[in-house]
Formats: sequence, C-alpha cells, structure tokens
Amino acid sequence: MKAILSIGFLVCQITVFAQYYPTDFPQTDTIIKEDSMNLVIFKVDFVTYHFHSANISYYPKCNNNCDLDSLPILMYFDSWWDNARVYFYYKFDSSLLFGAWIYWMGVGSIFYPTSFLPASLFPYTSTKVPLPADAEYYNTTVAGNHYTWDEYITRAQKAWDTISSLEIVHLFADKPFYVGLYAYGPSEGMPFDPYKVDWIIFLYRGNEWPAQVQKTLEEKSFIICPNPADGQIVLKVRSTRDNGRITVFFYDIFGREVKVVDLPWGQTEYQIDVSKLPDGIYVAELISEDGIIGRQKMVVK
Repeated sequence: MKAILSIGFLVCQITVFAQYYPTDFPQTDTIIKEDSMNLVIFKVDFVTYHFHSANISYYPKCNNNCDLDSLPILMYFDSWWDNARVYFYYKFDSSLLFGAWIYWMGVGSIFYPTSFLPASLFPYTSTKVPLPADAEYYNTTVAGNHYTWDEYITRAQKAWDTISSLEIVHLFADKPFYVGLYAYGPSEGMPFDPYKVDWIIFLYRGNEWPAQVQKTLEEKSFIICPNPADGQIVLKVRSTRDNGRITVFFYDIFGREVKVVDLPWGQTEYQIDVSKLPDGIYVAELISEDGIIGRQKMVVK
C-alpha cells in the first residue's frame, strides 16, 4: 500500500462518558453538560455538502490546560499492507474520538463512533455561526493528491457553512469552542471518487477559561506574516524581556516536529526561512524559558 504513508501504531483507550443514539436524543436544554467535555462529530457530503448525520459524546474535562489555546484533538495515521486506519484522539486522556478504515483497492468505513444520529433530528436557526479563525484542518490523502490545499480549505469552509446555522452549533458557540475539519476518503489505489468522501467536522466545547487567563494568553501571543507563507515569514512577538531565549517549534498535521529555531530575546520581530517545508498546514509553537507563549496555525504554499 505504497500510496499511504506509514507512521506507526497507536493503541487508544476508549473512555466515553455517554453517547446519544437515535432512540435517545436529548432535549435542547440538556445537550450541554457543563461538567464535561462536549463533542459533536458531523458527517457532511464532500461534493454536495449535504449534512448526513452527527454523533454527540461527552468526555472528562481536561485539567492540564490542554484546551487553553487550541483544539486538543490529535490525528494518528497507521498503515500496513493493504489497510490503513486513521484515528483522532483526545489529547487529555487518549480517549478515541473517531476511527476509520482506509482500504487499498476497496472501500473502508468508520468504526468509531459506532452510531450517528440522522440530520433530521437537528433543528436549524435563521443565523449562522462563523467558522473560527483558529479552525484546524486535518488531512491524510485527499489534499495534496487530489486537491490543492487552497481548494481543500475552501471546501472545508463550505462544509462548515452547511451546519453553521444548526441550533446545536449555536449552543456550543455560546461559550469558547473549537472546530476541526477532516475529509475522510475510505479508498486508495482506485480512481479517486469524491462521492465516497465525507467531511468529518469536530465541534468541541470544554473549559471556559477565566478572563484573566485569556488576557495573559493574549498578552503573550504572537503573529506570523505573511500567512500563507511562501518561503520567508516574519514572527512578531508582542512581549519580550532583556535576556534568555525563545524557541519556535513547527509541527505538521500529524503532530510531527519538522523544524526548530532558537531565537534570542530582546526583539519583537524575527525572520525565519520556511522555504524547505512542503506545502501544507503547520502549527508554530513558541516557547520561552517560562513556558508556552502561544501557538499559531501556518499555511505554506
């Protein structure tokens, strides 16, 4: 199965507080559980953007700041011989959130969650929730092989637009929330059929951080420009000190470290060469001797 990258093997512990099945749909005022991490996984057609179904699940809230400034969901891609699996798991306790097979010269399927609620159970409102600027885009084989990253992101945004006026999306957006989007293609080795692909959209709501924590995060944040990058970027830091150093780590969508740059303190702007990074989506994490300054998504093209 040469078309699918082999990254290794992961064992995930499945820890789910509760899932709602078609015979047990919650009332609107009971969907959000304030003492839990709330997660909705939507399935949207890749071509028509038709909303098919969704799963609602609850997990323990993270208590280690894992959702302070980014979506705490990690993707893992594992392949061998004629099969591959893609996993999405909770950064806090490694609970499996989503898992699916990808078959060589065949058609795989989703094996977790085991059940989805039909779209007909989800009421719409008259207004839309904008896609957050920090939305995460995940990919295995669709972007790069069949679509450019720009096309992939544009399609993902259209998929979000399909569900953005759902009542449940408004309930989640009432407080801090995160979104992740992934195009699941169940086949490889055959002519690409976009009609077999589904958008998997993660809607996450966890901790509501106190205002002073959010303010501290904003004061320590940094920006990257231009973004998308085309060879050179300028990293602008909003706060500095006279001594010590900072380090910027770059990670690909699989969470692999692909570049590390040490920078001296005392400046507010740093020029960094990213010309050797392949086109794609990355996360830049800035760390000082005092801890994490912040994370920013970066697109290279």
